[in-house]
Amino acid sequence: MIERCGYLSTGEAARRLGVSRYTLLRAVRQQKITPAFHTPGGRLRFSELMIDDYAHLLGAPATQENKNGAYTGHLALNQELRTAEGYFRSAFDSIAVGMGILSPDGCYLRVNRGLCLLLGYTEAELLTLDWQSLTYAEDIERSFEPIREVLAGLTASYVIEKRYVRKNGSLIWVLVSTTLVRDAAGTPQYWVSQVQDITARREAEEACRASEERLRTVVENAPIIIYALDHEGTFTLSEGSGLQTLGLLPGAVVGSKIRDVYHNHPEILGAVEQALQGETVTFIARVGDGVFDIRQTPLCDSAGLVTGVIGVATDISEQTRAAEAQRRSEDRFRALVEGGHRWPERRRASWTSPNPGFSGPTGS
Repeated sequence: MIERCGYLSTGEAARRLGVSRYTLLRAVRQQKITPAFHTPGGRLRFSELMIDDYAHLLGAPATQENKNGAYTGHLALNQELRTAEGYFRSAFDSIAVGMGILSPDGCYLRVNRGLCLLLGYTEAELLTLDWQSLTYAEDIERSFEPIREVLAGLTASYVIEKRYVRKNGSLIWVLVSTTLVRDAAGTPQYWVSQVQDITARREAEEACRASEERLRTVVENAPIIIYALDHEGTFTLSEGSGLQTLGLLPGAVVGSKIRDVYHNHPEILGAVEQALQGETVTFIARVGDGVFDIRQTPLCDSAGLVTGVIGVATDISEQTRAAEAQRRSEDRFRALVEGGHRWPERRRASWTSPNPGFSGPTGS
């Protein structure tokens, strides 16, 4: 197993190689050797595992310090590492999502093209920034908690959803997956971070939440009850302002069997049985002081099997009372009219009926 390497400054690398800083920097400018990465301040860092290879390319033998050190490598191993690093760089730069390598304190050491396109910055601009500079102010504090857990050794990585501020000032929702790489002694070396754009998903979720909130507002204020039952007749949903007529709170009967709640209403239980058999049922039921116009529809799965019932009960108590009052008023009026027609006949009958005690208008 190949050990993770450390990184050397220009002076340290030159000392290990037995050359001057000038010689080492000239070799970099001539592209004879390639440093591992640049720091945000533009300083070079060289891989300790590549020291022998650097020495070979410079034509200078490595110092005794390096030969006896823990990171002494062989040319074949260095060639293998260089090939592996080439594969890594190719994948790192071409992957579709944003990728970044950050120092332990959160400054960008390396970024790929995907991250640049995502945030609208050039590579050089991102290398002067840290993750806090990109994170939306309201999301910075909650971003520290998972970082503390990783640094404390409670976990090796974390995933968080938060907002980044792009170069043009617009906000973008991202899913950040970050892993801390440590050396053999457990000392943090760098963070590897993957950044994925989830703005469309978050906007869809927000639109869904807004739609659900509007629906809930309608249900809470409309004189209806929306309920759902599973295939055993157990309430799984009970919402709506119509529940006030029954003296119930939203969700109060969830988990209860409908046959227990409405055992005195066979018409309701019969309608539920019909719905569970696949029929849509509409009926009117009196429950307590309320009157409800109820429609029950079967709930079916993808195979067409009935798995429950969805019901909508509209509170028509006021309309029913008004209609009954109107009917009673009409009945009274009809009775008065019919009684008025019979009254003159009774009077005439009383004038002409024989009365032994009546002697006539003039007497005798």
